[in-house]
Amino acid sequence: MKKFGMFVCAALCTAFLTLSAAPPDKSWLTDYKKAQAEAKAKKLPLFLAFTQEGNSACTKFDSSVLKEGKFKAFAKNKFVFVYVSSSEKEHSPVAKQFQVSTYPTVILADSNGKTLGKLNEENEKEFLTKLTKMYPNVKKEVGGSTEKKEKKEKKEKSEKK
Repeated sequence: MKKFGMFVCAALCTAFLTLSAAPPDKSWLTDYKKAQAEAKAKKLPLFLAFTQEGNSACTKFDSSVLKEGKFKAFAKNKFVFVYVSSSEKEHSPVAKQFQVSTYPTVILADSNGKTLGKLNEENEKEFLTKLTKMYPNVKKEVGGSTEKKEKKEKKEKSEKK
């Protein structure tokens, strides 16, 4: 009987961990205040991904968009990434602040919390198309272009070789 109880406990723990939303990788922050400070220091917009634990659409979005190479290649060094997870019963305070009611949702914002764009697309191609079109205006709102920064990074990489 003890073995069966331990088995059930292990199975439930595994199921809970599977349904719990976790950031796509280590570059994502889960602390909104820390992300705001980093965005302000780096003069980058915030990319807030709002997900919901146990939501199959969110799981699909994470795996087919946020963890994919095309998204990572485009978004790298352009945003401070924030992963905000809510439960089915209670929205996180950050989700309430940005009035997020459907999941998954992505909000692009400045470091003061001003919304600069909103995306709800689950399809990778549609998501990237809209994000690519929005980015120049978002970056302009935050304070400048990344062209100089990107050229400097390319130059530094070529000098290292």
